[in-house]
Amino acid sequence: MKFLLLFTVFMSFSVFSQYAPRREMPAVCNAEVMISNYGREIYRFTFNSDCAEALVQSRTHQGRFCDDDVLVRPNGQVAHDFTFKSDCLDALNDLGGSRWNLFCDGSELVNINRGVIVDLTFDSDCREAISEVKQYNGYFCDDSRLMNHQGQIITDFTFSSDCKKALPDMARRYFLKIK
Repeated sequence: MKFLLLFTVFMSFSVFSQYAPRREMPAVCNAEVMISNYGREIYRFTFNSDCAEALVQSRTHQGRFCDDDVLVRPNGQVAHDFTFKSDCLDALNDLGGSRWNLFCDGSELVNINRGVIVDLTFDSDCREAISEVKQYNGYFCDDSRLMNHQGQIITDFTFSSDCKKALPDMARRYFLKIK
């Protein structure tokens, strides 16, 4: 009986490891070529120094890195093109430590997997939306519209102050659903 139980546990781990293999991540630089932890070339830079800098960024930003003004995913695919390198670095900081995968490109709030969520009026509005998403479990206000991190409009209030008042309640409801 114990043998059968042990065999079943072993097989389930074996099957799970086949189903969910490790993520491909940047591992080393070979001149201007970035190589993944699977030994595959995932990205080619113009200069050797760009690869070394990107490797450092990938270690602190969940495998993501910038190549000048281009945001790159851990598997080497281009995620987003920016106007300036500083915008890309700001996006890495927006993405860092957040589970919502959101960053600002000027006044646009962008999800790294879905693209542009909403075009806000000003850069400062986008920064405010990022902080609200982090603080209120994925919800933010775009003027009087209450929205979630996927860009769906939850409800439209009469005034933007009403939307701001609703944020803590929505965040609590989301937290209660998880438990």
